Amino acid sequence: MDTDLVFPELPLRPLPDPPLPPLFAPRDEEPNHGPPKSLSPWAQRFGIDDAGHDPVFTRASQRKSGLAPERYAFRAFRRRPPTWLGELCLEDDQVNYADNLSLASPSIHPKYYGDPFQVEHQGIFLTSEDIDRFYCADWNFKNHFRQIAPWQLGPVNLSLCFSQQCFVPGGHIRSLAQVVGPEAQRTILDTEALQVNEDNWYLFLKKDRWWGSSASPGDPLTVQQWSVDDPAVWSVLRLSIELADRILTALVTEKHPFLETLLFGKITYWNNPEYQEAAPIPEPQPQAKVLLSREFMKQRWQAANGNAPFAYDVLDTYDEFAWEERLEELASHQQWALLPPDDDQAGNQGTTDASMDGIIVLNTARLKTCLSTEPTFAERCSLIVTMADTIVHEFAHGLVYQRISRDTNPLFTDLLPYSPDWMQFPEMNSEPFVDYGFQSEMGYALEAAIFGGAIRTIAMRGEHVSMVGLYKRSWPFAGYQGVGSLGNVAKSHPACQDGMEDTMTLLSSLWTSGMLSEEFWSNGAIPRKSDGFFQSIDCFRSEHPYVAATHSYMSRPEPTLMDREQLKGLNDQGQLRDGLMDMITEWELRESLFNQARVGWYFQKHFDWLNSPWSAVEARKKLCSFNEEIRKPTLDRQLSSCANNAEWLVSTITWGSDQDLYIDALQKGDKIWPWHAIGLLMMAAIPLRQFEQTNLSEMKSEDITLYSSADNAAQATSTKVFTRYKGKDKDSWPRIPPSKFFDPFDRNGQEIPFGSYNHFDYLDHVKKVIRFFNECQMAVSKPWVNEILRIEARIRAQREQMQDFGMSSEIMAQTYAADAWALKIPVYDETEHFWDDRVKGWAEVSS
Repeated sequence: MDTDLVFPELPLRPLPDPPLPPLFAPRDEEPNHGPPKSLSPWAQRFGIDDAGHDPVFTRASQRKSGLAPERYAFRAFRRRPPTWLGELCLEDDQVNYADNLSLASPSIHPKYYGDPFQVEHQGIFLTSEDIDRFYCADWNFKNHFRQIAPWQLGPVNLSLCFSQQCFVPGGHIRSLAQVVGPEAQRTILDTEALQVNEDNWYLFLKKDRWWGSSASPGDPLTVQQWSVDDPAVWSVLRLSIELADRILTALVTEKHPFLETLLFGKITYWNNPEYQEAAPIPEPQPQAKVLLSREFMKQRWQAANGNAPFAYDVLDTYDEFAWEERLEELASHQQWALLPPDDDQAGNQGTTDASMDGIIVLNTARLKTCLSTEPTFAERCSLIVTMADTIVHEFAHGLVYQRISRDTNPLFTDLLPYSPDWMQFPEMNSEPFVDYGFQSEMGYALEAAIFGGAIRTIAMRGEHVSMVGLYKRSWPFAGYQGVGSLGNVAKSHPACQDGMEDTMTLLSSLWTSGMLSEEFWSNGAIPRKSDGFFQSIDCFRSEHPYVAATHSYMSRPEPTLMDREQLKGLNDQGQLRDGLMDMITEWELRESLFNQARVGWYFQKHFDWLNSPWSAVEARKKLCSFNEEIRKPTLDRQLSSCANNAEWLVSTITWGSDQDLYIDALQKGDKIWPWHAIGLLMMAAIPLRQFEQTNLSEMKSEDITLYSSADNAAQATSTKVFTRYKGKDKDSWPRIPPSKFFDPFDRNGQEIPFGSYNHFDYLDHVKKVIRFFNECQMAVSKPWVNEILRIEARIRAQREQMQDFGMSSEIMAQTYAADAWALKIPVYDETEHFWDDRVKGWAEVSS
């Protein structure tokens, strides 16, 4: 081994693939060779998830979503008794039970997921790859749908209730879907939903405050602009604005404590000596602010001054009109804009932009979906409600921005004067922490106060992926580290510790239709609309105490029906909400049938799969990403993607440690070690890097021209330009990590200096790992061993060919061995083998 390599001190740039004679036959591992495949039903509705690029899906007869397994021919002719769904009885002549069974076991349709499903003949797999495909999709579904089980979608979207006379299906039972088709939906919304009265809206919500933008060329919809002047756009948006107006009106009328804090609370600095003793930790960021509620300040006041008059009690004299006046005053400059739909911003449905005086821009992806005939009635109501939620959420940001920039009342603020040159003083726009809490995100803080949590969409990713419903998550968000768009955090805050609440609640179609019900808002028997988080139905939820060491979406249990006995007691007393008992009955029925369908096979096969290398789904995604990247021409190849995926996989087992710790990690990670070895192979196939490099991939942006509403006479011909940042490519990484090499077997885990190792050392270490398992006679997966050794030999052959053609060590260090890379995820095999020295071969581990 050459141990005296000299490398330039500048970051290395990969060299083009050397013009050497072909060493290997053309690749036959391309996953999508052959004619285009049709999309499966789940792929048609939900698109192709990242996991859908896994060979276990691409080798299937159809293009798969990666969220639901494929269907295959297995016919069942046994007749079954009728299956009851609420008051609906579906006989065999109404449902084709001879349809292909799905590996979803039981089969559930991506749209008509309220249909009955078959209990018998489940868990029948024709091949071992079917098993892998099923459990891989099962994992992906749970991850993508936030641990919501597929059978749970039907009950929570079972029916809609706009009034005592208007109970209608949610649209997820195929035989009833025509009852609530697009025309019926429009009729019901026109007659039973909120009666829109634009004249009664707050001034800051009216048409003249809205700006539009041009629709994308070739958009299949008829709109020319995403503007309130387009009748189609306005017919949907006005319903969401009406709901937002009613929510805000209720908060004002009922003098909601959190709205009081937003309007009148004290904005000051974290380090204000008057309140600093209450700060649980030192100032988390320079010039960090706090927004203090009257209750918080009064407790401090009374502790020091007893019952002496408290200045903030003047708020008791403020009537509803004073609140409205304050609201309109703060929002006197508030403007809104509709942006064209954008998949890149799917998770960012609205933004309050301080660079344009606090204008609130809304992504119209959900609005576009509402204008189509794709959503069911339950989904359409969820879309309308979540758009109203976004308006209210962003308005909270807008209010705080206006308070920071324009509020000068000394009772309510003591901030330094606001500088218009905000880019020179970005901390001026940082949002305050409420009562010294540990997250500052005013929109979510408002949602938590009025809805009981932050409302989130289920499954929706941009304009092309359907949304199947809503859930709310307790806020502040457990585990959020402040990296992203969810606000700032006060790190080391005592509130963010193991055991804090992390609750997820499914929001039902009964609640969304209730929010849109004119009967609810006009019902004098419910004087305080905001009580109970606007009459929220919270019985379908999961409660998951936060534990930092294990926290992830996958660690959260699936929602369950809570408070069953209490709910049934209320039903016996006639006090349960209309329609809720039907939903509960449907939930319990489908839960029982789903569990029954998986008895005797699911958990054992799942256990076997989980205890195999195939269950490392995130690692599989990294491999697929690497495979896709390294197949590109050299000049198009992103070294950042290759290097980061390699580093991630190598790190699945800690190897920068002494021999005993490394061996212990290998033994404990006996089902993970193949991914560690694959990471080493990746390192051997890509250029070596002496230094960490910054990836200069720039943030993409587009300038969007905004047009004023026709109702805005003062600015009828005015335009604005809004710059939308679309994010980097999905495979873009902020850094390119330096190469590292450790030798825990022969040099006790010490880090080997750069220049003292080369690509062959990574290959040698792969062989040492395999040899370790052989010598210990440990149970391993033979297909993975064979595939790893096959690729190791190919990479070694290509690197040796480079040497044979006289390539220097320095030059070879900067090259790929791309032609050699052809690693495939082996076909699933749950059996394990060990190396038997007596026969010099593999022996199967007896069960």
